[in-house]
Amino acid sequence: MKTLLFPGLGKITADQFSSYTQPKREYFQYVKDLIAVGNLNSDSSHTLVSSFSVAEGIATAQLYKAQGGTYAAVSGYSVGQMAALYAAGILDWRSALELAVQRSLLMKKYMPLDHGMLSVIGPTQGDIKTLLAEAKLDQKIFFSTINSLFNHTLCGLKENLNVFSQQLTKLNFQVQLLDVEGSWHSPFLKDSLQEYQQLLDRYEFRPPTCIYVCNYSGAGEEEPGVIKNNLLGHMCSPVLWHKSIQTLVQFGTTHFLECGQGDQLKKMLFYMRTKPCFSMATNEDITKCVAL
Repeated sequence: MKTLLFPGLGKITADQFSSYTQPKREYFQYVKDLIAVGNLNSDSSHTLVSSFSVAEGIATAQLYKAQGGTYAAVSGYSVGQMAALYAAGILDWRSALELAVQRSLLMKKYMPLDHGMLSVIGPTQGDIKTLLAEAKLDQKIFFSTINSLFNHTLCGLKENLNVFSQQLTKLNFQVQLLDVEGSWHSPFLKDSLQEYQQLLDRYEFRPPTCIYVCNYSGAGEEEPGVIKNNLLGHMCSPVLWHKSIQTLVQFGTTHFLECGQGDQLKKMLFYMRTKPCFSMATNEDITKCVAL
């Protein structure tokens, strides 16, 4: 059983964009028009990069299907969930891209200044909670993603993250401050929820045509109303990626296929010691994955 996975942020340059054939060019242009980006080299923009990542995921899934590729399940990491909604037949591609753009703009609008994210490898979720409580930072730093048993991303005010990072380093854990512009998937975005709800209500959510695993619940979801409400919860809650992958394996996944540039998810799955993951960053990759 093949499962399509859609990554979060990706690094897309103007040169890569110009070399893409349809449908990628069409989707990239649609994103560009939505956010009125005049310079495609402005890849430091969270909205541009995250929305292009969704556009590429959608296009890759289409190219895979056009070559005869099949899949039984989908899931997306962070904003990659928007591409997964398209691949599962829940949203059309225009709606998925519009939501990706508008969601990113809302996150930028409501995110407090001087916030960031910290990658932590080594301790368990329980270990981190204990250390945060001991440092009296448990109401100031939150989990943003739970990637595996020993791989997490935390978020909060950069000053607090720096303090906690030093403490973790002394305990010989691997830490890295990430080059991001805010505390995504956290309570810091709670003020965006009313406006985000109004945005979600504009779109029609259909029942999925394949297994759809939501990274907010880590479970397979079938009811359109639940899927829409989970997107709302996803704004302020961590990405449950480890649980999502476990659920997909329980459903019977034998091959994971990553739709997009890079191998972010492939690396995560390698350290989970789970089923193999194959990248679909090029047409040659896609052809190989169709033949699996």
